Amino acid sequence: MESRVESSLPNDELPLSLLLSRYFLPFWLFRDASKGSDYARAAAFRHNREMNVYMPTYMWRWSVLCVFALAALMGCDRIQAQAEVYRQFFTALGAGAGVIFICCFCFACVLGSIYLRLRYE
Repeated sequence: MESRVESSLPNDELPLSLLLSRYFLPFWLFRDASKGSDYARAAAFRHNREMNVYMPTYMWRWSVLCVFALAALMGCDRIQAQAEVYRQFFTALGAGAGVIFICCFCFACVLGSIYLRLRYE
């Protein structure tokens, strides 16, 4: 969890790792609605519903990553089928691209389910 000092800094002074995590992971926008009194949980849930408008942007980013990983997988598959010398290299590269595609797809699905739950619940 980040400290108060890091959250008060402007974006051009934040570390690159924090900027990348904020660019791809929307969880820093939300509050924990499972702890506290009934009023605190209701306020956190209301805040989460207000922040839900940013979820399609994050789903779009992960979908673009899925498309790039799938394109890399298909490209490696075509090259591997025709290559004679570097066949094992392109097989391993394609397997890595496939794993990245599956991870990105699963994360996009999780974000979609969170979006739908906050929007329609």
